[in-house]
Amino acid sequence: MFLRGHIHGRLFARPMATAATAVPTVAAAAVAAVLCRGTRGARQFLLLQRQADLEPPRLPLGLPLVRLQVGEPVQVAAARALEEECGIGASLLRWHPVPITASTSAWSSHELSFLIAHCFAWYRPPKEEHFPNPFELNFRWLSYGELRALVQAEELGLNFSREVVVPLRVAEKLADADMLYEPDA
Repeated sequence: MFLRGHIHGRLFARPMATAATAVPTVAAAAVAAVLCRGTRGARQFLLLQRQADLEPPRLPLGLPLVRLQVGEPVQVAAARALEEECGIGASLLRWHPVPITASTSAWSSHELSFLIAHCFAWYRPPKEEHFPNPFELNFRWLSYGELRALVQAEELGLNFSREVVVPLRVAEKLADADMLYEPDA
């Protein structure tokens, strides 16, 4: 009985909040778009480079992300994130039917806490001539290997790991296992 109570207490104990570690008081849902181009062996994922002074704060390098509106389907929100933050229209995307993972993110300085659903899509641009996208200066395409090298070279933090590295690792493994329908290139 002691052992069961001890384990239960350790598993379900919540840390006490102090003034320095305030517990977020506002919870919201958000959606991040995991966008992939290329095929096996040459897959790349889209990452955004953002300004550091955004409100609410966001990672300076991260996935396209928007707050989920009441009643909005997650894939619609993910498509909206790509349109608003990258200028990539829904007609160029092929969505996986359900989110591939979820994470949490909290900013104690803003008393915000987000549950973030990660939706996966393949990017299939038209085969015609490339027209410049004014947003292209703000995003980078990286392979999962390039992302791992970037993480090792720079200290990007736990939020980056939770919100970016983990969803991209899940997407890479699902794609390798042919569990994400890959449209003809």
